[in-house]
Amino acid sequence: AEISLRPGPFGILEPRTGNPVPPEEVDLFLVPGVGVDPRGHRLGYGRGYFDRLLSPPGVKGFRVGLSFSEQVVHHIPTTERDVSMNWIVSDKGSFPCD
Repeated sequence: AEISLRPGPFGILEPRTGNPVPPEEVDLFLVPGVGVDPRGHRLGYGRGYFDRLLSPPGVKGFRVGLSFSEQVVHHIPTTERDVSMNWIVSDKGSFPCD
């Protein structure tokens, strides 16, 4: 079956129709980042989209931060609103977060 796509908020193509899965029912989240650190903190594009998606109490899915190895840094500053990743995956390996 062919899926009709449209640009979403960041210009990424997404389905025009369908029934979104509630975040509380998702088991695995793949989360991109501009930068990540070994503690699982990530730097995104500053709009807080993933932090808002992942922060409600019922959202329990495993969080994997995706990055290139050059984006893994020693420390990312955080606030109380930031949601940490459980695991980091890069082009040169993966590791659990502290």
